[in-house]
Amino acid sequence: MEKSEVGSMPVDATSEDLEKSQVILLQVDDIESNVYHNPMSYCQKCLTHRYFILIFICIIPLGGYYCADSPSALQDRVMADLNIDTSTYSAMYAWYTWPNVFLCLFGGYIIDRFGIRVTGIGFCTVTFIGQLIFALGTFLGTLWLMNTGRFIFGIGGELLDVVQSVYAARWFSGKELNMVFGLTLSVARIASTINMNSIRPIYDSIVVAFPGFRGLGLTFLINSFVSILSVLSAVAMVFLERRAEQTKKKRIALHNEKVRISDVGKLSVRHWLICIVCVTFYCAIFPFIAIALKFFETRFHIDPTVGNSINSLIYIISTVVSPIAGLLVDKVGRGLLFVLCSIVGALAAHALLGCTLLTPYIGMSMLGVAYSIMATALWSMVPLVVPDSVLATAYGLMKSIQSAGTASVNIIVGLIIDNIGYTMVEVFFFGCLSVCFTTALVLFVIDHLYYDGHLNWSAKDRKQHGTGKRL
Repeated sequence: MEKSEVGSMPVDATSEDLEKSQVILLQVDDIESNVYHNPMSYCQKCLTHRYFILIFICIIPLGGYYCADSPSALQDRVMADLNIDTSTYSAMYAWYTWPNVFLCLFGGYIIDRFGIRVTGIGFCTVTFIGQLIFALGTFLGTLWLMNTGRFIFGIGGELLDVVQSVYAARWFSGKELNMVFGLTLSVARIASTINMNSIRPIYDSIVVAFPGFRGLGLTFLINSFVSILSVLSAVAMVFLERRAEQTKKKRIALHNEKVRISDVGKLSVRHWLICIVCVTFYCAIFPFIAIALKFFETRFHIDPTVGNSINSLIYIISTVVSPIAGLLVDKVGRGLLFVLCSIVGALAAHALLGCTLLTPYIGMSMLGVAYSIMATALWSMVPLVVPDSVLATAYGLMKSIQSAGTASVNIIVGLIIDNIGYTMVEVFFFGCLSVCFTTALVLFVIDHLYYDGHLNWSAKDRKQHGTGKRL
């Protein structure tokens, strides 16, 4: 394996530097780029402009996060008003989740192929339309229409994460990217929390005048209008980017290459290892959250109300800790070291939950911190190991693998609980994290031997050598 270095051109690049990079120079007025450059190539000193960019990046997936779990917040009323059983209710989430195992990959390719601006608006619009159809199906009491809406909503909803990640890498690649990922995660959790706490009062006020599934449908209709914020943010991003281009009046270097779906096979070994770390770590987080309430009741004899509070600790902690963890990784560097520490923290948390009778508040708090660090440190590595032209495809692939893994593990965990018990579930989660830690170590070794330890550079190293890629 040979070392190579491909990086974004610095802001003060000379014409001689640009010739060496073997890229095509185009005037900004002719650009609709599929390539994601550091924002400094657009607008080096427009801090206010970039703050607005950050705000809209955080809002883009807001509609998806706010509406995705609306059925779960009203699970009892959905089942009662529509007179359906648990399996029929669960199908609403199956229609949302499983298609994205494949759609995220192709959606990422579409973003790379046709550009982030038009596809960003498109996917936000699809999310809004899907939620509208779901609300209409609920209002009419028509299950097939509800499931159709969930399917369409899922097509756009999961891809909004990819759109957000690409925009973040495009504008904040370098010393700020980890903090931005942490902040976006925090906003996402706030949106989910607001939905969980607001939808019940909305339903209660509507159902007085519109009882049954009609009131339920109107509640989901009101929720759907939050998705308009996502559409407006995607539109705002287009105007802000074009304004930055016109303000800077600077030529931008574009790679002369077309994106093909076969380019997935050309992604580096490090990217595949990052995907494995991602899926094995998240498989020990989200499936555990799904069964944690019963786990607390069985192992610790905790009241369901208290159990819900404990279970929400991961999201509550991540809301606060994620931006702080991201800022810390940006200031210190050593991204891979933070990833390894987060895995060790998750291992210790599951060991406490599965092998001791210490209050689960400790273990869940540790999981919350570990999850926050992993989410900020790992996802920001992707722009460092893949070409700019396939960045969305790489994020889509990562999201697809994560979706497939967590969906499969949910089924496996259910089978283990039904046939063996909760103790073996903790052994299973411990095994997932062991694979995660081993893969992270392999990534660390390969990165050190063949790429100068690029992913684990300190902040000082990055300042000295720049934030270019090692492909």
